Amino acid sequence: MVSLAQYLNSREISNLILIQKNESGYTMWITEYNKKANFVEKDQGAFREENSHLEELLRKIYRTASSGLKKENFLINDFPETEFTLNAIEGRRSEIFAMDLKVDPLAVPKFGNEAMDKELEEIMKSYPFKYTLTDPQLSESELRKQGYLFVLRFVHARDRVAKLVLGYDMAKSETAIVSITYPDSQPQVKNISANIEVYKFYFKHIESGNVYLGTKWDADLTWQQALINQIKGLKIDLKIN
Repeated sequence: MVSLAQYLNSREISNLILIQKNESGYTMWITEYNKKANFVEKDQGAFREENSHLEELLRKIYRTASSGLKKENFLINDFPETEFTLNAIEGRRSEIFAMDLKVDPLAVPKFGNEAMDKELEEIMKSYPFKYTLTDPQLSESELRKQGYLFVLRFVHARDRVAKLVLGYDMAKSETAIVSITYPDSQPQVKNISANIEVYKFYFKHIESGNVYLGTKWDADLTWQQALINQIKGLKIDLKIN
């Protein structure tokens, strides 16, 4: 999410169009982009339209815009850009845990949701080194000014996409991906469909952009279990009880 926001900011994007497809058809929202990794503010106003057919929905949007808005040319592409690579890793990627985590403070951004933040606080109690739960709206440069050298990040996407975004080799023919999980004190192997959404946590060094993914692919179906996997993997790798 952070990398996508940085890309949108570099393109000076001002507004977002969000399309949702479900069993009843299509819904489209058009709203202002807040220039942050959460994209929009809570209870932010948006134009909304829906229809059972995508083509008719687009016609309705076009008619509404044509009748109520002045047409201007900002050199917008005639066709959407779909073949661009979003690089989530700015620096070097390493499939290890950073030894500097033992001494350098870690920023752990909250979710901004009271229930989730309570769960996050409880899970992070098992993290063996210095950390602080931080305001989710703080940028990485602001976190660095406050003295944090590392920040906890995660990817939430389909299993296949999550691996690709984080630079892992992924064969097109793979339909299931092996993940290491810790439902208790011992690691277990879990096969997760390549098309199922998962969470994968990792540590990022703020100044260099280097990321430390851990020694195992430990993505899981819930963010809670994925975070537990990462912390337990860290403690096992660094031989910490």
